[in-house]
Amino acid sequence: MDLADIELDTAVLDGALGALVGGLIATDVTLGDVDLYFEFGRVDGTILSADPATKTASVILAPSAIDLFLGGIDDAIFFNRDRPIAQSDVDFATVAELDVSLFGGLVQESAGVRVKSFAQSAPQTSETLFFSPPYPQRQAIGDGASSFSDLIGTLAENLDVEVEDSLGNLVGPLIDTTIEPLVGDLVGGLLVDAISPILDLTVDPLLGFFGVGIGEAEASISGVTSICTDYADCPVSGPAPDGTATANYGSPYHLIYETLFMGSAVPDTESAPQTNATATGDDESGIDDEDGVVLPPLPVGTTQTVEISVSETGGEAGYLQAWIDWNGDGTFGAGEQIANDVTSNGAGVISLSVVVPPNARPGASFARFRWSTQADLDPIEIAPDGEVEDHAVALSGTPRPGFRARSLPTPAQETAVPMTVRLMVARRAWQRYRSGSRRPRGRPSR
Repeated sequence: MDLADIELDTAVLDGALGALVGGLIATDVTLGDVDLYFEFGRVDGTILSADPATKTASVILAPSAIDLFLGGIDDAIFFNRDRPIAQSDVDFATVAELDVSLFGGLVQESAGVRVKSFAQSAPQTSETLFFSPPYPQRQAIGDGASSFSDLIGTLAENLDVEVEDSLGNLVGPLIDTTIEPLVGDLVGGLLVDAISPILDLTVDPLLGFFGVGIGEAEASISGVTSICTDYADCPVSGPAPDGTATANYGSPYHLIYETLFMGSAVPDTESAPQTNATATGDDESGIDDEDGVVLPPLPVGTTQTVEISVSETGGEAGYLQAWIDWNGDGTFGAGEQIANDVTSNGAGVISLSVVVPPNARPGASFARFRWSTQADLDPIEIAPDGEVEDHAVALSGTPRPGFRARSLPTPAQETAVPMTVRLMVARRAWQRYRSGSRRPRGRPSR
């Protein structure tokens, strides 16, 4: 922190030194930079109980511990360590310059002012928080403002001041007994009166941006269930369907609740992604629960109907997102989304009209379907509830032109075969063939 614009009132120091030296003395303290180090301990919390039947839970929570240090800490210690900062790690740091003028300016002396201090917050009292529906729900404990104010006060009380021994023979002997205690009072008052408000306007908002509250703790519960997570199972490594790119479909997961799922039953829980080259890892592990999507054949350049069976009995709207990797590059791109926030209340079947792009790559590929109360999910982010189903799909190429056969009357002059056949292929010129004779010229008689 740059304190160069702050002026300290040194009248008390002037009076004390003048009385001891027996002459007129004027002092001035020019402030510079001061380094403050914050260290935050993680919030201590424990789930005390969780009842899936009543959807209630209780959590024991203690606010974070805060340590504050003033002075200098070697970067090698502060940034490369596996332990908390200790008081012994803090060295003196120069924060000001003390100028002393004696006898109307006839004698000028100056010395650097170095300080160090520490403040460690007392352990906070744990509190028990009780949660009940509706979810998601957040509860917080602690008083960040008062905890921070107390910490700055403790920092001022523990302040240690050193004034360099360069003030000459008249004032030098008074450094330990008079100058350092009075300069310590000035710097301590500066901490409480000036630095604390600055930190309130800068540090608190910055920490709040990162979700950190000084002396506070917050618990968030998305819901209470006896089962946990449902993972996607599209491949996340190896070759993509196009044979050139690398498969990287991501491994999103949904927290499982018995009120929100696709298909005929709540999905089984998985502790990790069940990815494989055919997106069948979930089916092959536990129960075969990926039965919520009916995929028809997908010829390129056609429009097909995809049906998704969904269930939502928790009183909230569900939102369906879906993608098909049309180009086979191993990802679900923005232009490959076939369902965006298609909603349904309760249970039923969502019918999607899917246009298979004419430039889609024929062959094997993958589809992803996500059902959640959270709208606008992307293909890879974590969802607070619902289910994800991945499926292998086959995109067929443009159908070949059809053939049409037609019986034609036999010309009177040709009696070798009683029937001729005209083949018409994609509007190209027809050709007539007859068994047992050479190919005639011209158009056939009708």
